[in-house]
Amino acid sequence: MPSFFSNLLSKMYLACILLLSSLLSWQSVIAQCTGNISRYPYEQNFEALTAGWTTGGTASDWAWGTPNKKIINAAASGIKCWITGGLTKGAYNNNERSYLQSPCFDLAALHYPYIRFKLFCDTEKDLDGANLQYSPDNAHTWIKIGYFGQQEDCFNNGWYNNQSVYYLAEEDGWSGANNNDGKWETAQIKLPFTGGTGKTVMFRFYFGSGDTNNDYDGFGIDDFYLGEAPDTASASFNYSCTSASVVNFTADASPCLTNLQWNFGDTAAGDANKASGLTTSHTFSAPGNYLVSLTASDYNGIKIIKTSDINIIAASVNILTPVQCAGSTATVQAVVQGTDKPYLYNWNATPEITTPIATLPTGNYTLEVSAENTCTAQVPLAIVEPPPLLTKITIVQPDCNKSNGSMEIDVSGGTTPYSYNWQPVVSNTNAADNLQSGNYNLTVTDGNGCIATLSAALQPKGVQINLGNDTSICYGHTLTLYAGNFATYLWDDLSNQPQRTINKAGVYFVKITTADSCTASDTIKVINDCGDVYFPSAFTPNGDLINDAFGPAGNIGLLSNYALYIYDRLGNLVFKSSTPAHKWSGSYKNGIITGTYVYMATYEYDGVRKVKKGNIVLLK
Repeated sequence: MPSFFSNLLSKMYLACILLLSSLLSWQSVIAQCTGNISRYPYEQNFEALTAGWTTGGTASDWAWGTPNKKIINAAASGIKCWITGGLTKGAYNNNERSYLQSPCFDLAALHYPYIRFKLFCDTEKDLDGANLQYSPDNAHTWIKIGYFGQQEDCFNNGWYNNQSVYYLAEEDGWSGANNNDGKWETAQIKLPFTGGTGKTVMFRFYFGSGDTNNDYDGFGIDDFYLGEAPDTASASFNYSCTSASVVNFTADASPCLTNLQWNFGDTAAGDANKASGLTTSHTFSAPGNYLVSLTASDYNGIKIIKTSDINIIAASVNILTPVQCAGSTATVQAVVQGTDKPYLYNWNATPEITTPIATLPTGNYTLEVSAENTCTAQVPLAIVEPPPLLTKITIVQPDCNKSNGSMEIDVSGGTTPYSYNWQPVVSNTNAADNLQSGNYNLTVTDGNGCIATLSAALQPKGVQINLGNDTSICYGHTLTLYAGNFATYLWDDLSNQPQRTINKAGVYFVKITTADSCTASDTIKVINDCGDVYFPSAFTPNGDLINDAFGPAGNIGLLSNYALYIYDRLGNLVFKSSTPAHKWSGSYKNGIITGTYVYMATYEYDGVRKVKKGNIVLLK
């Protein structure tokens, strides 16, 4: 029982002290509200002056300056701050009921006042501490701002860490040691009243302590900010396409916006037309234009709405003209539904085609169609062709001077039916009989108008003439054509010998007659082809007329802009030539010196510029 009365008396004494302190403080600050602060944001880091901030109360030991204590040994920014317990002492006063009080603020220019500051707390836990108060009536009344356990959001965090600080009349406040590894912490809160009404307020940090165990650094304040609550009314969203109709949405919204709701403008989707949350996905039910909206609520319950047009398109391909014949092309057209905006087309052909109608050879393609605010539609396309029109001929040779030969054509591929055109006209089907020796031409046409041609020569049995396969000849060289052993010969140049020597490209023809008056003929095509010139890797200038000089070999008649340079091992130029026929004989200075040399040749061959380099060995 004595303990109960003792505690009761102690609390009554404390209440009297607080009442007396409040009465004294009223009288001391009533005259303070002159020259109200009205320009915002208000930012004070206490570096230059105390800036109109005052202290008072019972046993106050608030100090302004540079702290140099065991724990609180620096300001939050700069070098100066406000702190209890003086700037250097490791303790604050006993039975302290003190405050740090702000100037007066005219809040007419603010709509949603917001406070932010840095604090440092090193006090006896649960017993000593501080809180923030405001007065709307020139310091006659002080009201605590915020409460312990206040929900943290983009405005409110770092607030009171204790629900009942004993020497703060058991009210909420900051008490104990910082929970931030001995560093200054940020506290911020949106004030529980609005501005814009000409209201004038002042703030104070109120500090209370007991009469024992006060060996702590105290409570510090720095970087005080008062201004408009940050704008949370901004909301937007981004989207990305998974396919032409499936779209992923991501909201870009302030953390203070809540209740994010999506409406995709797709009423045909039923319940799937709506969604909630920061991210979502929607499959649109059909091509068309959709007005997608995102709504959210800010801290005052105001609805924020963001809308955006999204176009959903569907694409397909019509084949206007299919591939009729192997190796030909098809004509195709893109067909798009969904929006009246200009479309962009891309057929992944080479070269690129960007028109809605394209002519494409056989192959696999992808059509891409896009437009403004539109997911790209992709359409795979395979252009196929009928099998090529092929022919195979079976020949029965006639007897000499008789019409008992025949030809039969086997046709495959293409598109049936087939038609046949013989020259000379000996049939209108794939087979012809009663043929005499001679040359025959056939044109086969399929149902799509595709054509295959072939030629055949019938020769009397026992008469075999063959000038050989088509071949090539190099400039300056000759080629001898042999017709065989027959009674007479007639070449295209009207010569009449069994053989003919040619030295240039062309088409050559011979007709022979046998002893029993049978005739046969053959044709050969000869082209120019010498290949590139080449340079030997060694030569022997010993006078035997074999490989006696070094230079280009082959068809040197096609060379132009020619230059040849030869160097010894030390880089000395030993020979040069600008004429292909002018070759190096091996002579240098006082004679012929065997060894390894380096050459470089530049020239144009058949109109193509070339450079050749290499090593050559001079031998004897």
